[in-house]
Amino acid sequence: MGSKLEWPAIYRDDLVNTCAILFRGAFNQSGITPLDVIGSEEYADCFWAALANQPGWGEPAWEKTSLLAHPTMLKGMAFLVRSFHNGEEARDREAAHAKRDDIIKAISDGEVDFSHDNPLWRVYLMSRDEREAQFPGIEDYITPDAVRRPYGIWDEDTIRLQLGTNTRDISRYFADLVRYQLRDKVGLEPRPGLVSLKKKLAEAEAEKLVA
Repeated sequence: MGSKLEWPAIYRDDLVNTCAILFRGAFNQSGITPLDVIGSEEYADCFWAALANQPGWGEPAWEKTSLLAHPTMLKGMAFLVRSFHNGEEARDREAAHAKRDDIIKAISDGEVDFSHDNPLWRVYLMSRDEREAQFPGIEDYITPDAVRRPYGIWDEDTIRLQLGTNTRDISRYFADLVRYQLRDKVGLEPRPGLVSLKKKLAEAEAEKLVA
């Protein structure tokens, strides 16, 4: 009798941590209360349904075809939509929630290609000239090379992206790439925290020139 086909699963810790980001922007569930979740069930259901609608979701060996098999990507998508749920971009709640829902719908409709061979995910491995040639204007959306943490490598043998270990940073980098992808469709600006970082870097560089 042949062995049973093993279906992949999302580990409980990864599921919990992704939901912690989705509801509170926290990378673990510590301190999250029912008040953080009650009333947001539909939002979370739509988020997971959008991801589950992607090609290859949960199929055998999906880690070979989809970056959604990697918890870092799940966390990145949660990080992105949460900013418009109750995060730093949700000051105007009605407008922010409309944008949040538009992001989720765009993902559900296949506007983001999560396959390993999508060149978008290799932007951080390209030179500035290479990425600007393929993705005009993307420099506004990504962390500068000088301060970016190790991202990963592209494995030509397996045709897969091998990610680094710094999950928190890479999750944000993924979210920034999807912002770029949906910039026109949804009207997404660069991440506020990234804008602040670049402003500080520019000010520091200006001070060096004066000195």
